[in-house]
Amino acid sequence: MAGKLSALDYIKANVSMKPQKRVIPLENGASLDMYLTPSTLKERNNAKKRAGSNEVNDWALVLLIQKATDEHGNRMFEDGQGPELINDIPFFVLDRMMYEVLTEQEVPEQGFTLKSVDEAA
Repeated sequence: MAGKLSALDYIKANVSMKPQKRVIPLENGASLDMYLTPSTLKERNNAKKRAGSNEVNDWALVLLIQKATDEHGNRMFEDGQGPELINDIPFFVLDRMMYEVLTEQEVPEQGFTLKSVDEAA
């Protein structure tokens, strides 16, 4: 089995966990640059636990607060700012930010089989 990549190793070698820039449109032509790393299942589950809810808006807000960074990797929001985001930010802006947190980089539509893993090794 030497020389062959496992499916897990193949996936890890072919996906990026680097931050991706997302542009959030604001009013008057302004925009906000937000950077996000792809979410893992563990991060999503932890956000659901922290939110105490399976309601997507509740845990997406938690995930947004935890993951959104600026171009330097600094968090954009602090823990505890959820109520302020909910009460003081227009819904269309907050909705777009949460949408960006929930959507990930599109996976290319190419066949993935264990055979393709063996061929890559």
